[in-house]
Amino acid sequence: MGRPRKPNRMSRVITARLGDPQYDWLIERAVEEEGDMSWALRDAVDAAQIFYDLLKADDPPEALRDFLRHSEEEQTREETELED
Repeated sequence: MGRPRKPNRMSRVITARLGDPQYDWLIERAVEEEGDMSWALRDAVDAAQIFYDLLKADDPPEALRDFLRHSEEEQTREETELED
């Protein structure tokens, strides 16, 4: 019997069939991160979630503006923390 898993540990496996253009794009993303295909797939899912949420919003352009404003505020906050 194995040891218990940590509650926040990533442990799900995905097997998927992708078309050549999708696969090539995912590989390129992985290469950007030193060959980490898991990172590239997680990043793609994160981006898809954000994109989907923006598109299904009642007012997609306003939702995009809000998202960009929050992103800029977060980036400014992170840069400020690094300077301190």
